[in-house]
Parts: sequence; structure tokens; C-alpha cells
Amino acid sequence: MSLVGPTLTVARAFLTDWYTLFKDEEGQKRSLNEAQARYDLWCQDERYAALAPLRRALTHITPERFVHLSQFLRHPSWEVTNMGRSGPAAAFDSGKAHTSTCVALCRSTVR
Repeated sequence: MSLVGPTLTVARAFLTDWYTLFKDEEGQKRSLNEAQARYDLWCQDERYAALAPLRRALTHITPERFVHLSQFLRHPSWEVTNMGRSGPAAAFDSGKAHTSTCVALCRSTVR
């Protein structure tokens, strides 16, 4: 049995959960309370903490960083945008993420 499949599944879930913290499936911004609840669950997910690259990423997205990133949710007139984003983040956000994004996150865990 391959170790890559389950690892990629967790990495994909990690990215999907991250990119849906602030926006719903239709691209509409979430309420601050909903985003905060999703962030809390994302940080506490044991599957993510079990993989070293994901655990490292979690240490960088602190509650303070979440507050900084979620400022647009505090302002009803501000819109969701991905302006200024390129590469894997923009591709993922547009629904065109490649498996290579997940592979890059997990490559150090499968040896």
C-alpha cells in the first residue's frame, strides 16, 4: 500500500480547508464568526499536526495572523479578492490547483 495516497489526501484537505476559511463554495465571504470557527477547527485538526510540513505551516498561521488576514470580514463593503496572488494560491482559488501543490507540502513526510 502506498503512503503517498493518504498523505496527499490530508494535504489536499489542509489546503481546501485553508482556502475556504474566508469564502464559501460560491465565493461569497463568510461571516467573521464562521471564519473564526473554521480557523479554530483547522488549527486543531490532528491529521494536519501529524504531518511535519503541515504542522510547520500551522505554527505560522497564529491567531494574530488570522486577525490580520481576516480584516476584510470586519468591513461589509470590502469584497473578496485574490488580486496580487499568483501561482499555486491563485490556481487553487480558481479551482485549478494541481496535485503538485499537495505533493510539495508532503514530500518531506514520505521517504
